[in-house]
Amino acid sequence: MELPRPPKDEHGKELYQRYNLGETPSLLQIEPVAKQLLDDVTTRIEASELVLGRHVGSEEIEQEGLLGIANYPFSLESGYRFIALAQQRFREDNKDKQA
Repeated sequence: MELPRPPKDEHGKELYQRYNLGETPSLLQIEPVAKQLLDDVTTRIEASELVLGRHVGSEEIEQEGLLGIANYPFSLESGYRFIALAQQRFREDNKDKQA
């Protein structure tokens, strides 16, 4: 979680800048901002994008259930939602390394 996580696209870079996280923040740096965004239903997709470091399209939200990670179950605390998103980021980063 302490390793730098560079953005995966221009949107991710813009989000890092918007939240003053630097160019390659670690998930530890992203965590408090993401948790705050996850607490508000209107900013949960943005939180997902922040953790993943990239734009999340509507098809991906529907097909891969990213909105489900961010929203379900509604009683789940933002910390658990963050962990689920961080796990998704780790899977994506590992897939990128193997390719």
